[in-house]
Amino acid sequence: MKKAILWDVGGTIFLHTTQSHELIAQGLIQIGIDPRSISQEKMKLALGEFVKNQHKWHTIQEEKDGYGKLVSILTEESAVTQKQREQLTEHIFNYYDCYTIVADIKALLEELREKGFTVGIISNWMPSLHFLLKHHNMDHYFDLVLCSGEVGLVKPNAGIFLEALNRLEITADEAIYIGNDLEDDIYSVKPLGITAIHFEPERGIDAELSDVDSLRTELFRLLSKD
Repeated sequence: MKKAILWDVGGTIFLHTTQSHELIAQGLIQIGIDPRSISQEKMKLALGEFVKNQHKWHTIQEEKDGYGKLVSILTEESAVTQKQREQLTEHIFNYYDCYTIVADIKALLEELREKGFTVGIISNWMPSLHFLLKHHNMDHYFDLVLCSGEVGLVKPNAGIFLEALNRLEITADEAIYIGNDLEDDIYSVKPLGITAIHFEPERGIDAELSDVDSLRTELFRLLSKD
C-alpha cells in the first residue's frame, strides 16, 4: 500500500524564471556596478565555482560563505567596498523570487495531505531549500524535506532515497517519487522498488506528463491499484 508521495523540486514543483547570471546582474546594478564590466570569462568562472561546490554546503552558513566566494571572484578587479560585497552576497542568497510555483501544484499537494498521504521532498539543492519553500508558503505541505547539501548525497546516488525512506520509516514499495529528470529521478529509483512518475511541466506538449491534471490522473491511477 502506498503511503508516501515524494517529490523533486527544480523543474517539478518550481520553475526557474530568472537565470543565475540575471540575478547576479541585478545585484551588481544595485551596488552600482555595470554588469557589462564583468567579463564573460569571470562570470563563467564564478558560476562554475557555484556548480562545483553547491552540493558541498551542509549548512546555511556554508552556503552563504560559498556565495561570498562567488562574489569575490566577480568583484576582485572592481573597486568595491566590503559592504558592497556583503550586499551582493545577500542579494544572491535571497534568490527565492527566481522561481515560480508550477500551476495548480498547491491544490494537488493539499489534496494528498487531506487524503492522509505523507508528502516529502528529495532534491539536489542547497540548505536554503527550506527558506525557498517558506518564502513561497509551501513548507507546510511537506513532512520531510531532504536536500543533497544537508545529507552529503546527490541524486542519482541511491543513498539519498534510502535515507528518505529510513527517516519516514517506510519501505520502497510504499513510496511514489515524482521528478522531471530521467537519470536523477526516474532511472535511479526504479531499481530500489520505488514507483516513479516522470513529470516535466517545462517541456509542454513534448512531455508524457506536463500539466498537473494529467499528473493527478496518473498518480491516482497508481494509488488506486493498492
